[in-house]
Amino acid sequence: MIAPAFLVGASLLAWGYAGNSIALAAVVAVLFELARFIGPRETVLRGREALVVRIALIAVAALFIGAGLTQKFPTAIYTALRGLPLALFPVVVMQVLSVGQLLPAGALRKDPRRGGDGPLLELTHLFAAIALIGAAATDPAARWFYPVAAMLVAWAILAHAPRRGSAAPLMVVAIVIGFGVHTGLSTLQSRLEDWSTDFLQELLSAGADPFKERTRIGEMGKIKLSDRIAMRAIPEGERPQQLLLREAAFDTYISGEWRATYRTFAPRDATLGRWRLGPGDGSHALSIRRSLPKSEGVLALPLGTTRVTAVPGGYLGTLPSGAVRVRNMPSFIAMRVEYLPQGDFASAPTAADIDVPDVLRSALEQALAEARVTAGSPREAELGIRRFFDEHYGYTLTLSDGRGGTRTLRDFLLKDRKGHCEYFATASVLLLRAAGVPARYVVGYSAQEYSALEKAFLVRDRHAHAWATAWIDGRWIEVDNTPSRWADFEEKETRAWYGPALDILSWIIDAIRRNVLEEEWGFARAALVMLGLAVAVALAWWLRRRPWGGKGKAVEAHSATQEWQRVEASLSPRGFARAPNETVRDFATRLEAQGCEGLVDLARRYYVARFDPASDAAEGERLRQDVERWLARSSGGA
Repeated sequence: MIAPAFLVGASLLAWGYAGNSIALAAVVAVLFELARFIGPRETVLRGREALVVRIALIAVAALFIGAGLTQKFPTAIYTALRGLPLALFPVVVMQVLSVGQLLPAGALRKDPRRGGDGPLLELTHLFAAIALIGAAATDPAARWFYPVAAMLVAWAILAHAPRRGSAAPLMVVAIVIGFGVHTGLSTLQSRLEDWSTDFLQELLSAGADPFKERTRIGEMGKIKLSDRIAMRAIPEGERPQQLLLREAAFDTYISGEWRATYRTFAPRDATLGRWRLGPGDGSHALSIRRSLPKSEGVLALPLGTTRVTAVPGGYLGTLPSGAVRVRNMPSFIAMRVEYLPQGDFASAPTAADIDVPDVLRSALEQALAEARVTAGSPREAELGIRRFFDEHYGYTLTLSDGRGGTRTLRDFLLKDRKGHCEYFATASVLLLRAAGVPARYVVGYSAQEYSALEKAFLVRDRHAHAWATAWIDGRWIEVDNTPSRWADFEEKETRAWYGPALDILSWIIDAIRRNVLEEEWGFARAALVMLGLAVAVALAWWLRRRPWGGKGKAVEAHSATQEWQRVEASLSPRGFARAPNETVRDFATRLEAQGCEGLVDLARRYYVARFDPASDAAEGERLRQDVERWLARSSGGA
């Protein structure tokens, strides 16, 4: 039996309420209940069930892949779970329109007539459970979720209770199941988040901690890179060759970890979603589109950002070092950024910006001597260090020294002279400080892959970058001494043959998200939806009353599958039950050999009525009459 009336609709409303998309959920719920109201229309989808299922499975796969491409782990899993009800909606509608009660598994095969119809499936209860899981993926710990889950489970159980006296124990079962769903999903979410904050968070995402940055200096192995597109940057006006987008800056280096002295974000006032970060107007501008897991995060912005324009109502705070953090934003944000390429409004240097660890001082002085850099002019010191790296150092993603040991910063400076951006940035900062120039370690992204299709820089996880800033001529300037072709090198290491296909999928998802999902529902849009629902209700009423089918004749209430179920129901009390994997044809052949006459011809008639695309309502009526005659003979001979 399918789920009781309005149970699926209520589950969808819970899903929509949890995800702040109650309008969308209401539309989907109404459409499902209208499909139930219309009732089974077997000739509409006969033979097309497998196609509907395949399309839904493709949608599910695209949902998980798209979430993985655009969001961090485990947020991508939660997003995919929240989208499952929409992806699977066509399948459950197919059931109530094509059969109504039970869907034969064989109908999902490419050619069901070759394999029989197999076990019977019921999808509406499963779909209601999926809607609840989608709601739980947003916040399973919400106070309302447990009572709602328990109520819906109780509703489903009691609707099919065999006796009224069993209501009390069934209610207990429903409460226990609801509590299990509530606590189990909440625990699973917290475990996934705890897991992701360690290895997976570092491996699969490029999120920044504004207070500390652990480098890979001294580790072994090889850096693992991700080709996922983290954001898109669209320049206005003349396109630069590349953009350095800063997330955070650090001033203290301790045992391979950079830390920030500044730890308190100062909130910035906003007017209609416009936050002022620096004086004056920016001479350049760009738009940035990106995801924000849990609606908060550290922004990647160009140095010299003067103003950020985004969604009104959010929070934006800054550190004196230049880091910018937002909260209460949409999960997908599109913002406009104005900036001055030659300016930076981070705080003036302090004593921490000139500090050099004693353990590295001798190595730094030796490298400066070789580079012929002496304390004096900050500009000459910066140019001498840049020239030193250009002439004597190379790029690699390998973290060991080639002999099974680990490469330290001293090894990088004085021995093998090769490393990744963290080595170059850390060495640049400390060499500048040793030469008397205040410097800071900066992390963010280097945007240099431009897509002509999207007219945007595609900023991937592997474009996460580290560089230095130096205080020269009374302002902070960018100092990036990593070899310029490092991004090309990493692309060769990570780019898979299916990369272009994933990029196109990411572009499609971005376009949908930008043009559809993030649009606000104004009065005109709401009115249009209400009008559409009214038309849908009227159409459903007309379809229910109007005969329709292959030749315009009414389809009988009893489908071919239900007629065969009547046959099996009459045989079951006599000890003749179909095996789980036994086809209707094999079942009829076996029983006719045991004396049940007429079953093979009846099965043949069933196959024609159920699966032959050329059959019509008249064929279904002939099957019903044949079943009636067979049941009469069978009961008479019993």
